[in-house]
Amino acid sequence: MSNTWKLAKTQKRVKDLFAHTAGLDVVAEKRIDIEACGGPRKRKGRKGVRLELRAGSVDLVPPAELRKGTAPLRMLAVRVLEPDPPDGKEPLDWLLLTTEGGPDAENALRVAGWHESRWLIEEWFAAVKTGTRIKDRRLNAADDLRRCLAFDAITACTVMSVERLARSAPDTPARTVVHLDEIHVLAVHMAKPNHRRQRGPPDPDQTVAAFAVNTARLAGFIPSKRQPWPGTRKLWEGYLILSLFVEHHRAMRECANTESTALH
Repeated sequence: MSNTWKLAKTQKRVKDLFAHTAGLDVVAEKRIDIEACGGPRKRKGRKGVRLELRAGSVDLVPPAELRKGTAPLRMLAVRVLEPDPPDGKEPLDWLLLTTEGGPDAENALRVAGWHESRWLIEEWFAAVKTGTRIKDRRLNAADDLRRCLAFDAITACTVMSVERLARSAPDTPARTVVHLDEIHVLAVHMAKPNHRRQRGPPDPDQTVAAFAVNTARLAGFIPSKRQPWPGTRKLWEGYLILSLFVEHHRAMRECANTESTALH
């Protein structure tokens, strides 16, 4: 912490945390890719966004009602700012507080990296909570909940991967994310009359974007200009329906194989 900051504290003047961290020296720079986002806060993706990282130790002053007899809390502040945002765009601006490490470049980059991973983790938790309603489960034993969550986690990863790729890399082949049986069964189902299927290459070269939209259609999703891609809930609901179709398909295939073996 600088002498100026200590002097300000001694003279009973408290600085604004955002204003103080914006004036810290730049200790590192990095570039990140911002993925596209749908919904009410829709945005386009951006590649190679340049960020400046500032870091310094700060003493956080307790609230007024707790200030008497309570010492300030020493923490590390890492401010991540986008110095040159595109015209009409709000710059990225993160203020990260932690007790880990010092105000050096390596640690500042590590803290910023943790914050980047946070969005992926939040999306995964949202997929689990939305699709499985795990909080509503009422199981008698913790081991039963662990087993249940293990199966749900696999489905959540699949749904989240399909949703993210449909927005960020829509031309990715669906076979790189889901099983060929799922692509085939979905293509057969969507080929039936009265189905408004997503245009694109047929099975097995279907894109992940077409797979996402067609899967969500099973649950009643209708793509529009404002909402071209399905959200987690609709995609999960459609994927559960598709999973039942695939299980029936595999069961019928096994029955056919068994009958063929018996005849020989």
